[in-house]
Amino acid sequence: MIVQNNSPLAVERGCSTITSTSRKDVPELETGHYRHRGPVGYSREDTLCHLEAYGPQTAEGLARLLRWSRTRDLKARHLDPLTDLGLLELRGDVYAVPGDYRERQGEARREDYSTVQARVARVRSEEGLWVHVVQESGIVAS
Repeated sequence: MIVQNNSPLAVERGCSTITSTSRKDVPELETGHYRHRGPVGYSREDTLCHLEAYGPQTAEGLARLLRWSRTRDLKARHLDPLTDLGLLELRGDVYAVPGDYRERQGEARREDYSTVQARVARVRSEEGLWVHVVQESGIVAS
């Protein structure tokens, strides 16, 4: 028996394989593929896909669906940042995609982001000794 990702049976069985690259049974999703280091990223994209496919969810229900053991981690790492970006709306205690979701996706894609991080590098000093130096690594992209 084939179980579609957005069917109630898939939710009951705990299927959580909806992404922009594995949507064979869910062609109607509007969530696009985001860059790995962008403001949304791959794992938040998966959260958006689940909310779009299964409809509005509470944080606890979405944590169960995505197999997060702690709801507060899901809220802090995914739901709050996506709400700040405008890609999710909090209606009471239920998270949902907004009505103008497609336009908000375009805004999120045009937003500048940075991958610059402080990293420790081991370099040789003028005296010939190895020294640990903090350097910035990465790019500013959009």
